[in-house]
Amino acid sequence: MGIKARLEKIAEIDGVSYYDDLKSTTPWATMAAVSSFTDKSILIMGGYSKKLDYLPLVEVLKTKVKLLILLKSEVADQLKRSVSGVEIFETDNLRTALEKAKEISASGDRVILSPGGAFFYTMFIDKKESYRKIITSLLPKESRSAD
Repeated sequence: MGIKARLEKIAEIDGVSYYDDLKSTTPWATMAAVSSFTDKSILIMGGYSKKLDYLPLVEVLKTKVKLLILLKSEVADQLKRSVSGVEIFETDNLRTALEKAKEISASGDRVILSPGGAFFYTMFIDKKESYRKIITSLLPKESRSAD
């Protein structure tokens, strides 16, 4: 199962695996997350960049990510300027990001939430819906737990 919020698989819906890597708040941590799989992933990122260098991550994204979903933020602005060769979708909320990921994913794919920046929780989750709650809402009604 892994460590909570550290590349933790939290659900599988229609053959698509969903991973929570919320504790990855640097480009290097996100590189490690996407590099731990042999094939390409759908990656959700966003947050405050902490003025870090994202160029090494940009190179990894080209080979390890099939869709980069950016939540409007400093990280998104920096990556939009430097990423090429990867499809990018940008939104301002986590629910729309996950709905887009579900829409384009196929059985065998994986969706990884790995912000690569700081304050993701504060910007996109605090006082809003959590990643896990949104994932649960994407499950067919008969698959949801009673809680």
